[in-house]
Amino acid sequence: MRALLVTLIASGCLRGQNIYFYSDLQYDASSGNASMYAQTGADYSSQYYYDVFVYMQLNVFPEGSSQYITCQRSASNGNADAYVSCSVNVGTGTLDLELISSHEITATYYTYQFDPYCDWSCYYWHDAFRMSFLGISGEVWESNQSYFAPGPPATPVPQRQTATGQIVRRRSNRACNFPASESSLFWQWSTWYPYAAGFVGLLQGGPSFTGRTVTEELTQLLGDTCWHQGSPYAPMYIPYSSWGTWTVGTLIGENGMVIGPSYNNYGLDFVGFTDATQIGYYQQRLRAGYYPAGQCGLVYQQHMYMDGCGGLKQKYWIQGLEMYIRPYQVEAKRSSVSATR
Repeated sequence: MRALLVTLIASGCLRGQNIYFYSDLQYDASSGNASMYAQTGADYSSQYYYDVFVYMQLNVFPEGSSQYITCQRSASNGNADAYVSCSVNVGTGTLDLELISSHEITATYYTYQFDPYCDWSCYYWHDAFRMSFLGISGEVWESNQSYFAPGPPATPVPQRQTATGQIVRRRSNRACNFPASESSLFWQWSTWYPYAAGFVGLLQGGPSFTGRTVTEELTQLLGDTCWHQGSPYAPMYIPYSSWGTWTVGTLIGENGMVIGPSYNNYGLDFVGFTDATQIGYYQQRLRAGYYPAGQCGLVYQQHMYMDGCGGLKQKYWIQGLEMYIRPYQVEAKRSSVSATR
């Protein structure tokens, strides 16, 4: 079972409380029984201050029949975890199952206003999450929720922050295997874009995957740290339109020509930068000392999927993509394999 862990923070704050989104889907192909549950929760030290919601549904895709939805469940709670569960028999014929769960959690704490005609310095507040959401100064009361100012009662002003997430889990009874893991091999630098490195994906575990389709979905973990106010260039990112699709067993070059067969491997997957002039601009700034870290760039998480033998595609691997500009070189990294020039 995997868990999606989220830290709920406000802009400019360093400390936060952990909240968590869980889901699980089990399917017995011999009996046709499927069981599932989903949960949204918070760490217990501050759980009292959370409003929690969870929703789930099971999408069933039978071979040769129409898709249908079952096990639609939802729950909410004011000061405790919210969870739902369901068991259903979906049959033993060829089918694919997809559990989708949606999660939401809202944190609330109160500032206390002494004088409505005064500026921020006239506020005290109770910081329920050990965080200064508004970045203001004053006296922090960590535990006394019913605190009132001397004299007339202070006016509580609620402050809220919401985090949401979604988890998708899939199961199938098709005679279909998926890789157990994947590694990378640097192959060559692009001839069209000299700062983009071509990598080969090496699939491990299972029989031959030749002819199967591999696709990627990307999540940005670190935005363009090279960009600055006044830069002549827009912030760099990887657009959805450039997410890759490959066929296992064949290596394809950047010009669309076949490089050659490669058993249980696919590629080329190019990682890096496309604008050499932009690279030169940021390297000049790096050499001038504008970036204390000595490098700048982007970091992505690459989610790898493979087709499901006629059914839903399945995620089989997650790895990192890192692209850095340094004063006199560029590095492109896929998983643990890097190339520099």
